[in-house]
Amino acid sequence: MQHDCISLAEVITTWSLTSWDQVRAAFLDHFYTKSKNAALRTKIASFQQYDGEAFCEAWERYKECRRECPHHGYSDEQILSIFYDGVNWDYRNALNAASNGDFMTKSKEGAFELIENLAASSSNKNAEYDRTVSTVSVKGSSADAKKIEELTAKVNLLMKAQQKSVHFVDETMMHLSLKSLEERRRR
Repeated sequence: MQHDCISLAEVITTWSLTSWDQVRAAFLDHFYTKSKNAALRTKIASFQQYDGEAFCEAWERYKECRRECPHHGYSDEQILSIFYDGVNWDYRNALNAASNGDFMTKSKEGAFELIENLAASSSNKNAEYDRTVSTVSVKGSSADAKKIEELTAKVNLLMKAQQKSVHFVDETMMHLSLKSLEERRRR
């Protein structure tokens, strides 16, 4: 970074910039190429919450995208809309519910505050109350495993017996239908 600043200083001649807007433009032109700027703007515009990503993590990641490109040019309303459209359905519903029905009708200040509050509450979520099950481990004796195998075998036998009775009923119904058709033809 120090080298970049020195090279920027070399580009800017003494007294060549007379306003903050010119300084800002020189800085952005030097550190943000057009392709880098386009990539960062696309990263903001195409934001999506990852599967399994906590709301607070998604919000922090989105804020980081905006920090990477502070001159993105999006209005606050666009920023809110992009984030809202990119979060998972459950969080969209939570934002709508907390907004009395429609999150996008909130003022931008109210919307940012609501997102910050929801992010703070989701970051405080206790893992103990997380109802999702990622893996199940069965610890037991071989006797338990044998009982499970026996029950599985019995269920399989019941399923086969039920399937045979269905085939029997199907065959009987077909036989009766054919017999009925033959009788009609004879008449």
